[in-house]
This record gives sequence, structure tokens and C-alpha cells, in this order.
Amino acid sequence: MPIPPVRPEALDAVVEQPALNEPDFPRRWFGDVALFVLILFVQLGVSYYASVAMLLAVLVLSRLHRQLFVGLRLRFWVVVLVPLMYLPLLAEYSADFTADATRIAREAVVLVLMGALFTGSALRPVPSAVPGLIRGMTLVALFVVGLVALQTLALRGGVYLGLPKELYAQGIGTIPDEKDLYYSKLRPAGTFSEPSYLGFVMLSMLLVGLAAYERHGRGMALIALALLAGAMSQSASFVLFSIPLVVLVMVRGARGGTKATLLVMLPIMGLLAYFAADTLGLLGRVQGGTDAGGDISIFVRVFGPMSALPDYLGSHIFGLPESRLSDALLKYVSPLGIDPFQFTMNALINFFFNYGVIGVFIATLLLWRRDIALTWFILAAMFFNGSFLAIDKLGIVCLTVALYHAIRASADERS
Repeated sequence: MPIPPVRPEALDAVVEQPALNEPDFPRRWFGDVALFVLILFVQLGVSYYASVAMLLAVLVLSRLHRQLFVGLRLRFWVVVLVPLMYLPLLAEYSADFTADATRIAREAVVLVLMGALFTGSALRPVPSAVPGLIRGMTLVALFVVGLVALQTLALRGGVYLGLPKELYAQGIGTIPDEKDLYYSKLRPAGTFSEPSYLGFVMLSMLLVGLAAYERHGRGMALIALALLAGAMSQSASFVLFSIPLVVLVMVRGARGGTKATLLVMLPIMGLLAYFAADTLGLLGRVQGGTDAGGDISIFVRVFGPMSALPDYLGSHIFGLPESRLSDALLKYVSPLGIDPFQFTMNALINFFFNYGVIGVFIATLLLWRRDIALTWFILAAMFFNGSFLAIDKLGIVCLTVALYHAIRASADERS
């Protein structure tokens, strides 16, 4: 009987599958670790496009080019959303048509790329040697913990220990100045402009570590360091999203007696986490965030804009162009003495502010994953600041999702 010919696509699929048991050559993991080092400086640059974020996005797209093509081939229908995203410009007048149209175009491109990469990296995992990857990322996390510890000590002495403000292309408005050192309770932010961004990056590293632990029994040091750095940032979003993520992945990946042990230990771990959060003041921040007179950071990210959303959508069913959004939000923030910009610090809610009911389809495209841990991570990434369909998130989120799939698809060391 003649042997049937092997299709080239089948060979490609076999070659692409990551194999943990192959020799741990640096080429298989060093590049991915280098990208995470670059993430530490993602907010630096001369302008929005002449920035480390753009460099990171280009390098990640190059790293995942095959996954991108697979995703575009299977999710070609995503482009239907692109013209729908321009409905705000057709339904409402724009105060700056060129700027609004350009912004929508940029977000539409990022949406299509993200949707394609999320699918492509799941169906065709990128090869990466897990042992070297986790060792390298653990060293990066250790550096971050050390830096954040130094910043914590410096802030107690009234000294800002960070990169010069002039180096940043993004988040300039959140970098503390001399007045903040005296009159505000500042939190460490690592190499980033604000603690919330540090929490977002630590959550990304945490997800990679959890995938390695679940699949290969590795990464506990990376998990511990990411949790420590995130907790030191005192980012409420990090605490709210990291603890359920850890519980979900560890229970899901436990086997036999280990699962029974975890189920016994989880209540104890929960109590310890509760007391730790209470000691750091995180519980008070969350509780106070339900009111404008409490924690303003949590209020403007969640409770404030959510309370305004029903009335806003009743008046602007297709959202508003960015150039008019601040004026529209004035009636909700003026009684509270808050700047309208502060109500736009949650990307998920911004989908509805900017695109109205079309935001439902945008959020569904991004969040509808077969893996609940990934859905939780992507949802969390939307809560750390108001910009999700941006080049910095394109690089960080897509790289994290791709490595998560790569680790889970690689050979199981424990079997």
C-alpha cells in the first residue's frame, strides 16, 4: 500500500509544537525573557509611536507572526467590527474629526490584531523552552521586587526613586511631583509611571508562573515574587484579580492528594491573605472606593463610571467621539469635584463610553475564551487603566497569552 503524502501544513504544525524535553537552548527562551525585560520600560519614549511600546509591539508581532496569520485566517470576520466602530462619528458631531478618526483607526487595528493573536496562539502555540523561560522571568521578577523595596524605603524618607519624568512617553500625568511627596501618600511604581501599571505587569508574570506550575510543577518562585511585588504596589486591582486567579489555576491543576490538601489549605491561605491585605490597608481602600469621599482611585475606576453608564447610554447609544467625551462626563463628575478624565480609567467601561452598544461586541470578542483563567486575566488587564486597545497592551497582553498557551501545550514534565 503506498504511503500517502504528508501535507506541508501538518509538518508545520508538528514543528511548531513546543517540546519541553528538547535541549534547553537559549534561543528558545532568551528572546521571550528579553521581551519581558523590555516591558519594564514600556512607557518610555519620545512620543506615542516613537516609544519602547511601539518597539515591543513590533517585536511581539514578529515573534508571533505565524500565530497572527492563523488567527486572521480563522477570525477574518472580526473586520466587520471596524466600520461599526465609526458609528460615534456618524451619530454624533466631533470636536476634532481628524484626531477622533485616527484614534478609532488605531484601536480598530489593535482589536483585529489582538483577536487574531488570541486565537492563533491557542491553535498553534509558539515554541518556548519552559525551564529557561521560568528561570529568566524569575530573575526579572526578583529585580522588580528589589527595586520596589528600595522605592518603598525612599518614599518613607520623602525621596522619589524613579526614572526621570522626561523619559516617559505615556503616563506622564501620573508621575508624582515635589508637592505629591509632601502632601500625598505615594506608593512604589517600579519603572512605571503609576503603581497600577506595576500591578498589571506583575499580574502578567503571575499568569505565566501559574501556567508553569499547573503544567510542569515549576514557577513557584516566580509566583511568589510576582505576588510580593504586586502587593507592595498596593494596587487594589492586582489584589482583587490575583487572588482568584491563583486559587483557580492551582485548584484546577492539582492532582489527587494534592487537590485535597489545597482544598484544606485554601481557607487558611484566604485568612492569611485577608489579614495581609488589612495590614497593607488594601481592604480599607476597596471598601472606601464605593464612595467618592473614600479611595478615589477605586471609585473613579469602578463605582463612579458604572453608576453614570446607564444614563450616559440613554443619551448616547453609539457612544461619543473622544474629543467630546470629557464634556459629556462633566455632569456626572462636577458634583463630586472630580476631573472628567478620571472617569475614563477603566478600559472595559470606556468601550461603552466610546462605542456605546458596540462595546458589547468588542468586549465579547476579547473576553470570550475557552480558558476561564485567560478570560479573568484579560478582564483584569482592562481594569488597571483606561487604555486597552493600545500598542503597549498589544505587546504585553498578547505576549503573556501566547506564553500561557505555549506552556500549557508543551510536554508535561510531571507525567
